[in-house]
Amino acid sequence: MRKTLEDFYYGNITSSTQDMTLHPELKRSTDRVACFENQLAEQLNEVRQAILVKLIESQQEIDRITALENFILGFRLGVRMMAECMDDNDGDIKMEVNDSDKKRANGEGSLRKRPDGCWEGRYTAGRDPVADKAIYKNVPAKMQKACTEKLVLAIEKSGKIDVAKAG
Repeated sequence: MRKTLEDFYYGNITSSTQDMTLHPELKRSTDRVACFENQLAEQLNEVRQAILVKLIESQQEIDRITALENFILGFRLGVRMMAECMDDNDGDIKMEVNDSDKKRANGEGSLRKRPDGCWEGRYTAGRDPVADKAIYKNVPAKMQKACTEKLVLAIEKSGKIDVAKAG
């Protein structure tokens, strides 16, 4: 995509055959710069004129790079704006959210990534009728998605088990 945008910027790909006209304010500014450049060059010896030429060329290179980067950033912003306009919801593009960043509802258990890199799902399997305390169980897995699937199955199974007898 970047190569295409650079080609478009440098005129290798044209959006139309229309020529760009210089804004009057920009024209006045560039004329002033050229005038001051000529006045300064007349007052310098050859060595200093060569330094001035290198300075001007370096500044022009910086300006070209900055203009290209701003063009690409502007184009990307335009694409994002178009995508938001075409979204069927409220106009906001939904950014992808990592499952581990979401708050889980009551009864869905909890997920965490352990220090060893594995995932662990914890859920309440029921209550101990004697001690009147919650019975917690866990399901481990190497991948988050697998752990989520195991957790859902374990919660479904725990609803069918008599925890007082299961221990």
